[in-house]
Amino acid sequence: HKKNVQRKQRHWEKIVAAKKSKRKQEKERRKANRVENSGICPQHSKRFLRSLTKEKLLGARHSGPRLCIDLSMTHHMSKKVKHPLNSAFLLTRGRSRWEQLSRRA
Repeated sequence: HKKNVQRKQRHWEKIVAAKKSKRKQEKERRKANRVENSGICPQHSKRFLRSLTKEKLLGARHSGPRLCIDLSMTHHMSKKVKHPLNSAFLLTRGRSRWEQLSRRA
């Protein structure tokens, strides 16, 4: 009974050692790749990426298309037609409202 336990223990220790060495090799491989590719693509900070995205969005807002929705004929529409139209309008309105709030921040 004790031999079986010892055998299982040795087997488990082998597995743990193999995992440890594999982790070490992977770490060294990543480190080598990092040194090799250091000049190819510079890593930017989150703050820089966020500001870059914000600038792009601001530029797109001024150059993008405008949308005008005429709701004067809604009294002729059925409830079945009004509901999806209203949902779509609220989605676009919510999006533009969020953009206005983010512009202030």
